[in-house]
Amino acid sequence: MKAIIVGLGRIGSENDCTDCGYSRSHVGALYLNGGFELVGAVETNFDRASAARQQWCWPSDFPISESLTTFQGAEPELVVLATGPNGRADLVRQAIELSPRLILIEKPVTTSLAEAVEINQHLEKAGIASQVMFHRHYDPRHLALKAELGKSRPLFVQARYNKGLFNYGSHMLDLLQSLCGSITTVRHIPMERDVSETIDPSLSFHCSFAAGGSATVQGMDRVPYDQFEMDLFFSDKVIQVNNGGCEILTRQVTADLYYPGYAHMAHPETLQTVADLTSGPVRGFDGLYSAIAKFLEYGKSLSGCDMGGAVIIQAILEAVKESASRKGQEISVEDVLPPGNHHFSM
Repeated sequence: MKAIIVGLGRIGSENDCTDCGYSRSHVGALYLNGGFELVGAVETNFDRASAARQQWCWPSDFPISESLTTFQGAEPELVVLATGPNGRADLVRQAIELSPRLILIEKPVTTSLAEAVEINQHLEKAGIASQVMFHRHYDPRHLALKAELGKSRPLFVQARYNKGLFNYGSHMLDLLQSLCGSITTVRHIPMERDVSETIDPSLSFHCSFAAGGSATVQGMDRVPYDQFEMDLFFSDKVIQVNNGGCEILTRQVTADLYYPGYAHMAHPETLQTVADLTSGPVRGFDGLYSAIAKFLEYGKSLSGCDMGGAVIIQAILEAVKESASRKGQEISVEDVLPPGNHHFSM
């Protein structure tokens, strides 16, 4: 199955290592999950292109171009867009011209809801399948957590993130919806500092779910380390998703633990359903590319986030920003969607 990748930066290529045993980049996942033939790459930065050629031992005749249009006639089945959101619509149009069966798009897809809707319309018109790189849909630990929850929903969720609303925040929204159902309304929580000059601030907000319950999501830009944490509160326990999902723990509510007549949370233990799974970084890359291979080879359906789902996430992001501009007014996500686009499931 022929594949072309656009972007050889950190997520495209540089994050990987030769002895990890699992993938941490798109190029690594293409090579580690059998069936793909990488026939070309696009990279405008000469140093990155040279580093990737050396890292992956590509021969001198392996094509690395500055434009996707160079690959007309290559007939790839998969095009991977591992770049930032700027100019995304143009890249998608160029990818569509190659007539692949699937286009995989890095998050955030774009910084504009209108552009996200436009991209989805182009893909639907061309009849090309899509996946957006929210890789926790394919990570074994997160799949086990989702199976553990089943149809049960937490009473309340408290989450923390940094590195930007459109960056880590989009991952957080995708995971919240995967575990708790559709988000219907959002309300910005005012911050202590001025973020008006920040390109992508980590805004704090409260959100409500269609199935009931709510979540508070706290932006944590002032801490100098990664934050992607989630506590799901149930009547009998708290499930903790820590360090981006590298650890999934549970704390059982225990009566008389410290004081007679009082119930407290016991010390955290690894959630039993993930105890036998390999610890360490989230491993959604390999699961995603394995699923894409099965889709392309056998027509097996994909369970991750497609471009239609990404439009909903983009609408939630826009709703958070609108609420911030309106001093914390509650905003309905459905009201943010442009007219004629309410067919996306909420």
